[in-house]
Amino acid sequence: MTGTEVLVQQLLNGLTTGSYLALIALGYTMVYGLIELINFAHGDVSAMGFYISLTLLIWLNVPQSLIVSVAWYHLVWMIPVVMAITMLCCGTLNATIDRICYKPLRNTPRIIAFITAIGASFVLENIMQNWYGPSQILYPNIFPTVNLAPYLFGEESTILFTTKDIFLFSTVAPLLIGLMVFVKRTKTGKAIRAVA
Repeated sequence: MTGTEVLVQQLLNGLTTGSYLALIALGYTMVYGLIELINFAHGDVSAMGFYISLTLLIWLNVPQSLIVSVAWYHLVWMIPVVMAITMLCCGTLNATIDRICYKPLRNTPRIIAFITAIGASFVLENIMQNWYGPSQILYPNIFPTVNLAPYLFGEESTILFTTKDIFLFSTVAPLLIGLMVFVKRTKTGKAIRAVA
């Protein structure tokens, strides 16, 4: 691997990891901007999303090695359905945590809400640990691990850029843009900004 290829590979790795972290960071900043509370449970709700989607994939009988046994056209309906249900569950979980834990403490000292946020985080972590256990779980490889770099950078390229990376970019970018449009262009979004 040449120096240029190492640089390109690290840039792609950073964009891939950064795009997911950007979604989580955006959630943190929106919550902090609105209620001035660091929601420690936010990252745990994101992790819970992985567990929910994993459970849905298991219920749909998706094996660990998906590409060998499931035709590509099943992915066309499976992935959007699993994503939609997971987002709905995580949104409901966030709303429930807000209603039960944070809303009753709106007019209390900040330290109480801060401790409650840590407690909510611990509760979610223990739920996840009891759900699947403490050991590492492999998420099904729902996309073929095809290295697209030789098509983009030439046959001799040793850069790894997979279909999973393309899916991540094509999912995160519309979500970030959609949220930005929602916050800046809709009445509800403008009301959220006005309250903050």
